[in-house]
Amino acid sequence: MSLFQVIAEERQKSEDQIKADQKLQNYIVQGNLLKALRLCIKLNRPRLARKTLEALQKRNQLESALEALNMDDRNSLFNMVVQWNSVGSFCALAQEVLKHLLKVIFILPINRSQ
Repeated sequence: MSLFQVIAEERQKSEDQIKADQKLQNYIVQGNLLKALRLCIKLNRPRLARKTLEALQKRNQLESALEALNMDDRNSLFNMVVQWNSVGSFCALAQEVLKHLLKVIFILPINRSQ
């Protein structure tokens, strides 16, 4: 692989990152918090994911947003929640998200199968 190819790949990655960041900011500004949450999780942005979850909680949309996530997103979010739970100022949100994640993962599938 030539130096030119390496530089071109790095430049493309940087441009893709800038586009993803802009898309994320647009979702937040537009109030499309579910799409913002999904993108935060995909981009591994725990701080923005936490702020998005806080906004969803204020709108009473937290549970429905967590239900709308796919299993991979839920797993990634779970890993973020584990870290937040160890920080005093974030643990209340972490506990609330964890409660809803467990409900979505374990209780809802049982009710749907009956």
